[in-house]
Amino acid sequence: MTKIERESINFKLPKPLTAALRKAARERNTTATDLVIEGLHHVLGSVPGTEDSVETRLAQLEEQLNHLTDSTDNHVDTGVDNRRAFVRAETRSTSFTVGKA
Repeated sequence: MTKIERESINFKLPKPLTAALRKAARERNTTATDLVIEGLHHVLGSVPGTEDSVETRLAQLEEQLNHLTDSTDNHVDTGVDNRRAFVRAETRSTSFTVGKA
């Protein structure tokens, strides 16, 4: 893996944002710089001449898995709800038919 050349750049950010950035970096056992890079990759997408860090790739993979899980859960829930509605309708229909006999 080739080492990507880095450039130092200064930004003036709101203090609450920098505090949250540093706290998140500590909690994730990474650096504020890597979190900013991850955020830029998220916003900008793929940028020629850069490669994603392991942390960035893992975050992207986690996001994809969460999306997949959510879509699968919604699909399963809808299928279960549809089956319940069908069973209820059949039960009512059967009860109505038995009641007439």
